[in-house]
Amino acid sequence: MLLHPEIHRHLKNVFGSSAIKDWYNSDGSALSLIPKYLVKGIENTQNVVKQAMFSVSTFHYVQEGTHAIGHLVNPFYNIPHMDLENNPEQMDAARHGLQLSGDYNAMNAFREGVGSGELLYKIPGIGKVLKTISEPLFLYYIPGLKYKTYQHILKRNARRWAKEIEKDPSVLDDVKYLSAHQANAAYGNLNYVDMGRNQTFQNVLRLTILAPDFLEARAGFAGQASKVLLGGKSGAEQFRALAVLAVTLFVTARILNKLLDDDYHNDEPFDVIYHNRRYGLRSVPGDLYNLYERPHQFIAGRLSPVVGKTARWMLTGKD
Repeated sequence: MLLHPEIHRHLKNVFGSSAIKDWYNSDGSALSLIPKYLVKGIENTQNVVKQAMFSVSTFHYVQEGTHAIGHLVNPFYNIPHMDLENNPEQMDAARHGLQLSGDYNAMNAFREGVGSGELLYKIPGIGKVLKTISEPLFLYYIPGLKYKTYQHILKRNARRWAKEIEKDPSVLDDVKYLSAHQANAAYGNLNYVDMGRNQTFQNVLRLTILAPDFLEARAGFAGQASKVLLGGKSGAEQFRALAVLAVTLFVTARILNKLLDDDYHNDEPFDVIYHNRRYGLRSVPGDLYNLYERPHQFIAGRLSPVVGKTARWMLTGKD
């Protein structure tokens, strides 16, 4: 194939593979195989640890459902069933960049952040229960909730750009593309093909970060919302959702704190204080506040369990 230089790097990243995996899967002398097996063993061990950490938790059911509230979407009922082959509106959303289940690389990266638990699936009795909890999350709930949110986002964005669409109907394609990527950032499972993500770089992220897809999605969501501060309306949807979440969490925390010990604890805007312990629901507003107030804790909590934390311990000399 002959490729224009402007798209060569993008397609090379899409169809390429990780140089790290290529290296440790290649043939070599006995001495060279030792470090290769060591790196491969560390990566495989870390993947198992991540799966074990997330597979026994309903954390992401709560996370994804809570985030839907920011977009004024009910996460409890009327979740659409995904059928791209027979639903032209769903196929149109996918063609404009909405990442749903089906892409192996993207789903593999996403499942790492919310737990796939293949090892735990093999435990008699427990494995079947975990699989019953996990598989509907990836195959039905999150794709359906993401598509439902996309529909809400698209309606509001179409109103925001109504004049531009009226002048030039092709602008609607741009609005759909924007809405799809806003929905991706809201729930994770990013569209790495559209982004042209380098596989080696993604491999490094997986080695060093606990849940790279989830972290990048939340960072992207905050970045999209910040565009409002620059006067652009392309960030209006995310800024609105961020504000709804912040107000909802702030008010709820004040009520619970007042009921528990007659103290609003305004020094912790999104958390509940009980018996001198701080309890908070993971959210974008809460993450942004913790990044500002406790950056060392924020960073430490997002490092991978084997490679990331070990590197930090070696550099700081502290556990």
